[in-house]
Amino acid sequence: MKRPIVLTVLGLAIVAALSAGALTFTARSTPHPRPAGPPSPAWLAALAGRIAMECQDAAPAAVVYCRTTESAAGPAVDATTQAVADPHRAVYLVVLRGRFVDPRAVVIDDPAEPRAHLAETCSYVAFSADARTHDVLDFGLTDTVVPAPTGAHWSRFAIPTSLAGPSDE
Repeated sequence: MKRPIVLTVLGLAIVAALSAGALTFTARSTPHPRPAGPPSPAWLAALAGRIAMECQDAAPAAVVYCRTTESAAGPAVDATTQAVADPHRAVYLVVLRGRFVDPRAVVIDDPAEPRAHLAETCSYVAFSADARTHDVLDFGLTDTVVPAPTGAHWSRFAIPTSLAGPSDE
């Protein structure tokens, strides 16, 4: 009688060990989805909202960002960028797609003025902001799609509705 009990206990122990091994194998071999990146910082969304309003499109069609370095973000924002203060500084590169007016463009209402011109309208606003100080380091408007820097991936975010201004309804 002792022999069947010992074999039963031994058999259960073997089954338990094999089950644990199978579970461990399954857990290690099953691919896990890449965890989602952290949500965009609130200050970055607020800054993007203020810039969109300054560029006369408070509700852009799309807003994306990526975290990168100042040296990688510079050429994406401004093709003429040569030198940067700290090439390894962590920055957020933000691109807004919409219908924007350059806030720096001069509009002269006098048609007799030979240098009079209309403010430039562009499809994209791109800027980089220091991840630590939140200062805008570079800013540009363009009609050309702004590519993500090498190795970076765009993440979408929304501008807070409190910054989007009054609706057209």
